[in-house]
Amino acid sequence: MNEHNHETADDELSLIEIIDFFRETWIKIVVSGIIGGALGVGYSLIAPSKFQTVASIQVRKVAGDDVETPNVLLENLKMPTYYTQSTLTACNVTEEEEPGVALAKKLNPKLNKNAPAITITYKDLDQLDDILNKIG
Repeated sequence: MNEHNHETADDELSLIEIIDFFRETWIKIVVSGIIGGALGVGYSLIAPSKFQTVASIQVRKVAGDDVETPNVLLENLKMPTYYTQSTLTACNVTEEEEPGVALAKKLNPKLNKNAPAITITYKDLDQLDDILNKIG
């Protein structure tokens, strides 16, 4: 019978070497995976719930013409008086000293450079279910 020589160059790995490595270290790999999974689950149970919503608002058009320019819409979104009481209630800012100002800061409206649209980002803790129930 011919014996196969499994010698390889110093910078190459053979399939047999890879299989031998996994045979020798499979317990370490499995234990590391279990510990990492347990740490991930533990952190998800301890950490506070957070959510972030991002929306792009396109400017309304009538017969191909903008009803208002993106800059005007951006300035309206920054104004505290632009928001209705139901919007302030849905976003849980009614107990703030100035609810409209607080909501405008939380929304952080910005003008998109690539399109005539406004991007708003809303971040908060533990409020996603409350807001979705009040809105819809």
